[in-house]
Amino acid sequence: MASRQRPTWLDRGRIPSLDGLRAIAILLVLFAHGSQTHGSPIPGYGSLALFTGSIGVEIFFVLSGFLITLLMLREIDRTGRLDVKAFYWRRILRIVPAYIAYLFVLATLQWLGAAQIRPGEWIAGLTYTVNFLSNPH
Repeated sequence: MASRQRPTWLDRGRIPSLDGLRAIAILLVLFAHGSQTHGSPIPGYGSLALFTGSIGVEIFFVLSGFLITLLMLREIDRTGRLDVKAFYWRRILRIVPAYIAYLFVLATLQWLGAAQIRPGEWIAGLTYTVNFLSNPH
């Protein structure tokens, strides 16, 4: 009986087929956002655009859950255990610098007069609660 071989993508940093799925999700979300701001490119299908956007977001959630689980399983496979504290620190160090850059760009745009951001929106942005406090959906 032949032994099972370990899939090669388990050892690589990227899974190409998931990159393709991510591209599809991006297009679905862009289609929905474009339809909201510029009208549906297909007359009479505005609700379809919103539906495709929500599907795109759901694809991102599924991909995120899968990839984070894969990272955890790789660590367990490599070290024999999961260091939860170190895992979350790595996630924080990956996300927070980009978020700080985003806030810096917003502050610069406001300082230049190219954006008008209310104080409550700054508080929401600084506390990671912007989706809870300002999302109309």
